Amino acid sequence: MQDHCIGDSHAGASRASAELEFLKEPIRQGATMRTANSRYRIADVLAGRCPRTTFGVR
Repeated sequence: MQDHCIGDSHAGASRASAELEFLKEPIRQGATMRTANSRYRIADVLAGRCPRTTFGVR
C-alpha cells in the first residue's frame, strides 16, 4: 500500500504514510478500516455520508 501512497492529505502534513503504517496490523487481522477528516462524525463516516477512505482485505 505504501508504495502507492504519494503525497499527503494537505501540504506539510506527512500524515499519509504514518496512517498506512498504523493501519497495517488491524488489516492483517481482518479488520476493515476507514479514515476520514476529524471534522466528520463517526456515524457519518460509517454510514458513508462524508468523504472517506476504506482499507481492507478481500
